[in-house]
Parts: sequence; C-alpha cells; structure tokens
Amino acid sequence: MTTVNPDSLHGMPILIAEDDAIICMMLEDVVEQLGGVVVGTAVSCADAIRILDGEPVRLIILDVHLQGGTSEAVVDAAVARGVPILVSSGSDAQGLPPKFRGLPLLSKPWTVREATQAVGLCLGGTPSFGCP
Repeated sequence: MTTVNPDSLHGMPILIAEDDAIICMMLEDVVEQLGGVVVGTAVSCADAIRILDGEPVRLIILDVHLQGGTSEAVVDAAVARGVPILVSSGSDAQGLPPKFRGLPLLSKPWTVREATQAVGLCLGGTPSFGCP
C-alpha cells in the first residue's frame, strides 16, 4: 500500500460536500492531517457551487446525495473548472448515477486510513486512481 505522508497536501484548498455532519468532520480531520486546508463544507449543491465560485478549490470530496438530491450539478461545475473530484458514496461503482462513474470512489463506510490514502493518492496525481 502507498504511504501518504503528513503535510502531503501542503496547504492545498479542499472543498468537502457532505450532508452527514459526522462524516464531514471525519473528512475534515483527514484533510487537515495531510496538511490540506478545508476552504468550505457544503450540505447542498447550491452551497458547493457557491464555494467553488468563491474559493481556489483544488479538490472536491463529494457525496453523491446532498440535501435536495444528487450532486450532479456539482460534478458539472467542477469539471468546467478543472477541479478533480473524489466521490464519497455508500454505493459501489456500478450503483452510482452515470455522471459519477469513472470518478475516483471512496466507498462508505471507509476507515480513516482508506480516506487518507484516497485523498493523498488523488492529489498526488496517480493516473491509475483517476485524478489529474
């Protein structure tokens, strides 16, 4: 397994779009342990897109289902801005809506180690993981 070093994100701005407060807090801890900066948390598509519009986001950790429905509009906004997406979902890849298939997936329930590896690998640019 690849080792992800503390501070491997070097202040990188990360958006977390997750409507479960406990999961969101856990993801914030993972990002901060890796040296990243959570520039915003969002519980809805509108919140996530507002943060994308106002912050220099370098990665979105995105739950498929936010308050009010799926987060497909956030995928569109992120792709238009060239922002990588790490999908966080309780569904396996085949159970995801089509727009999310092929994006890197952090499957719920995840461990802190799995989340750390996924975030670190995604931002480390490992091509096989699916992030630029």
